[in-house]
Amino acid sequence: MSMLCFSPIPVGPLSSSFVRWNLRLRVWLPAAMAGVVLCGAGSLGQAQPREKARVPQAEAPLMPVLGVGEEPAVEVKTSAARSARLLPWVEMLGSGDKTAAQVWESGKFSVEDVLFALEHLITSNGVVVGRKGSPLVKQQGETARAALAGLLAEHGGERLKEWEEKPESLAVRVRLWLGEHYGKQGDERAVPLLESVLAYGQKQAQAMPEKKLKNAPATYFAAAERLAWFYRDKGKPEEAAKAWLRVPELLNESDWWVGDAQVEAAWVYTRVDENKAEQSYRKAAQHNFPWAKQAALWGLARLLIKQDRHEEAHKFLASQLQGEAIPQKQVIVSCLLGSSYYRSGDFRSAQEWSKKALAQYAALSEVKPRMGLDAAVSESSERLWWSEHWKVSPFVCWPPQLNISAQEKSTVNIRAFRDLQVNLSVDDPRIRAAFKDGWQSAENGLCFDRQVTIELLPIGVQDRFSGTLTVTSPQFPGLEQKVRLHINQASSLNNGGDR
Repeated sequence: MSMLCFSPIPVGPLSSSFVRWNLRLRVWLPAAMAGVVLCGAGSLGQAQPREKARVPQAEAPLMPVLGVGEEPAVEVKTSAARSARLLPWVEMLGSGDKTAAQVWESGKFSVEDVLFALEHLITSNGVVVGRKGSPLVKQQGETARAALAGLLAEHGGERLKEWEEKPESLAVRVRLWLGEHYGKQGDERAVPLLESVLAYGQKQAQAMPEKKLKNAPATYFAAAERLAWFYRDKGKPEEAAKAWLRVPELLNESDWWVGDAQVEAAWVYTRVDENKAEQSYRKAAQHNFPWAKQAALWGLARLLIKQDRHEEAHKFLASQLQGEAIPQKQVIVSCLLGSSYYRSGDFRSAQEWSKKALAQYAALSEVKPRMGLDAAVSESSERLWWSEHWKVSPFVCWPPQLNISAQEKSTVNIRAFRDLQVNLSVDDPRIRAAFKDGWQSAENGLCFDRQVTIELLPIGVQDRFSGTLTVTSPQFPGLEQKVRLHINQASSLNNGGDR
């Protein structure tokens, strides 16, 4: 195999965020969470753009204020006339026909009107009342509520301090959208507002533990979500994961919100506590929400593979095919088994399962969206090429020979199929070889690079001499890669490779 394998190759990464985009068609981030590279899957929870809120169908116009038996915290008269007067302006904010500044300068909105609109004209799901939940309407609802919350934060005056000290003086829905506004600004004032929404929900849930919250679950999920995003953006993944896990405390286990939150918490925990990540994945895998089950399948299998718990991963994946397994899931399982065998260094089995995944995909009569199948096929296709490459040698060095001068350090590159344990040795005491840094994963996660620095030691150095760098790995006894080192102290020579 040619050493030109170091040339860039077009790839299609299968990161956790990529899986999310395929499965749920959401924008995330990230998060991230820079993250842990998972054998051919990129990083889990890496930093990503801020997500759009998940928004189900809009509620009926002028719903009661949130919570069981809750009365409006702000005294405003809920009248059809007032709604008719303000709703066109709210819709203009959402469509972009008017900016928040233009609406305020028109004199058509007072602070009380803004409070009224946030409480009664923007639903718990975040859309303008009476509108169907199409993607465009969801986007317009987000634009409108962001503009209204911005007006409240800008023109609330002395009342802002009162709301900071006593968030409960605001209606629950207003706290949510004002907290969202502050959260996007990285403003700590978001925390007490969002916490007060969750605290109110907790109080309601305790009053009906057998049912938990049925009324406006979108509100409490959204509060936990915004709080998690706030902590994520602040670089506090542990707090972000805890915020996600507030959802199961409030809502019924059967609610899709719970499965979603458990997957989100697992993604965050993958960076800071893999044991907790595994617990959250396993809970989500038992949920009846299809997206949560599918995401948990990906996430838990990737985590086990990354930890080299391959036998356990194989058993878990086999359990997913018991009973009547849908064809789409068979593609995913075959892909993950190929990933496991690839990371363990069994390249022939990796090729077999990757070919199987591609064949299963080709046999599908239809491809259901949000299953992550495109990502699975892309990964399996690339893994076939790389498995054939690594069958020659699971790690290689470049350049094969190196010309060194006393005036500067030189570099040898090692490329392997994963983050192998490798050892260095040089047959001449006048030459020192040391790792420059740790393994760096390529974007596709199917190869890893590491650099070795070569330098001369001032021990009886002659003008010209040669030595050999030998690279070995205990995972592949008897296999070694050699780099010939030619030292010329008189001048700096071109190595024909990276410096």
